[in-house]
Amino acid sequence: MIAARVRGPLEERNVFLALDTGSGRTLLTPAVIRMLGYALPFDGPSERIATVTEVVTRPVMQIQELAALGTRRRDVQVLVSSLPRGVSFHGLLGLDFLRNARLTIDFRRGEIELET
Repeated sequence: MIAARVRGPLEERNVFLALDTGSGRTLLTPAVIRMLGYALPFDGPSERIATVTEVVTRPVMQIQELAALGTRRRDVQVLVSSLPRGVSFHGLLGLDFLRNARLTIDFRRGEIELET
């Protein structure tokens, strides 16, 4: 679980994201997108993604800022999708956020470091 900060036109929020190196894109839930001040349903671009159980089409939105692991990115494209009931996080931190950086996961120490 990664603590992150997301910013939109109306709000800035702390969220928890699951680090998902199997996901090509970062994903936020519709509830987070609405809290940031974006309107849903979104009538813009979408992308087909493969989940564990199916292939679905989900909207792609641009948020103003995403900060995690000591790195801040502006104008970040994220997928918008619900997550299964009972999960304790607000989305996924995907490979798009990690690109062009060095990710180190130290399981012995329980530390994750991102060098840009």
